[in-house]
Amino acid sequence: MIVATKKPKVSIYLPPELKTQLDDWAEEENRSVSNLVETVLKDAIAKRELGIAIRPRKTQKEAS
Repeated sequence: MIVATKKPKVSIYLPPELKTQLDDWAEEENRSVSNLVETVLKDAIAKRELGIAIRPRKTQKEAS
């Protein structure tokens, strides 16, 4: 299904594991990956504006 939108398009490169996780998460919530990512980003920006630090988790590879 194609939905017309006036929202700007943003493209990113992701590791395959992260894309799979996003696909699974979106499917669990019965929404598109695009909608899920928009929601997660809005939440992160709201927390940032409130001064709540958001730090990415270190992967096992980065931790070693």
